[in-house]
Amino acid sequence: MRDDRVTITVTGKDEYVTVGAFLKVVHNTLDVLRDVDANISGKRSGVMDWRIVAVSLNSPLTMTIYADPIGETDIGRQVVLATTRGIQQIEENANRIPPNFSSVSLQKAKELVSVLNDGIQRIALGTPWEDPVVPTQHLAANADALLPKPHEEHGSMEGRLETLSVHGGSTFAIWDAMSGQRIECHFPSTMLPEAQEAFNRRVLVSGIIRYSSEGRAKSIIVEKLRPLRGQEELPQIDAIQPINITDGTDSAEYVRRLRDANPEGLLGHLPLHRSTAADARTH
Repeated sequence: MRDDRVTITVTGKDEYVTVGAFLKVVHNTLDVLRDVDANISGKRSGVMDWRIVAVSLNSPLTMTIYADPIGETDIGRQVVLATTRGIQQIEENANRIPPNFSSVSLQKAKELVSVLNDGIQRIALGTPWEDPVVPTQHLAANADALLPKPHEEHGSMEGRLETLSVHGGSTFAIWDAMSGQRIECHFPSTMLPEAQEAFNRRVLVSGIIRYSSEGRAKSIIVEKLRPLRGQEELPQIDAIQPINITDGTDSAEYVRRLRDANPEGLLGHLPLHRSTAADARTH
C-alpha cells in the first residue's frame, strides 16, 4: 500500500455522526489537499487524484484516502505533509500563511472545523509518518486572521467589454484575460455612449475596484473607460519595413568604407573629450 495517505477520523458527540457533517469534513479535507497540490505542481487542477483505501463505520468513523498520480509527476507525499503540517501550523498560531497554502486552502481549512458546532466532538487527520493533527476552533480563528479581508482600492483592469445592460442600473462586464474571471462594472449613465462604442472590444477600465476576501477583483465602480487596440489592429511583423542604414550599399562594403575613412575605428569619428588637470582647474 502506498504510504502517501491520510486517515480522516470523525468522532461524534453522540453515538452517531450525521452524513452531512462527515461529508463536509471529507470534502473540505479534499479541497485543501487539491489546492496544495495545485500550488506545489503549478497546475490549476493538480497532478494527484485521491482514492479511498478503507472506510470504518465503527465509532469513531474513519476514512483513509491515498494520493494517486494522474501522470508521471508523483508529489503525493509532499502534498500530504504540506497539508497536515500547514493545518497544524494554523492551529497553533496566525503568524504567517503556511507554505503552499493559498486563500482557498485557508478558507477550506476554516470550514473544515465548522462541524465542531454541529454534533462533532473531534476531527483528526493522520499520516503514516507523524502524530495525527487534531484541528479545533483555534484553527478557524487563526485562518480567519490570515485571510485577506474584503476591501476597495483605486486601480485599473483590462479586458474585453461584454454583456452591456441598463436594466436596474448601468453595468457591463469585462473578462480579465489574466485570470479568466468575469468582472462586473458599474458606470454612470453619461458614459453609456462610450460603453456602446467599446462593446466587444478590449478596454482599460479605471475606478474603485472591490476585492473579495480571497483577494480577487469582484466589481468596479467605473470612473474612466478607454478602448484599446485589438490584436488585429496592432502592427504585424510582416508589415514592418526593414531599417536601411547603408543606403543600399552592401553591409560588408559599408563597414569597409567606414574603416578606411576612419583608421582609428568605427567610432573614431566621434569627438572625444579627455579630461586633464588643466580642464579641471578651468571648471
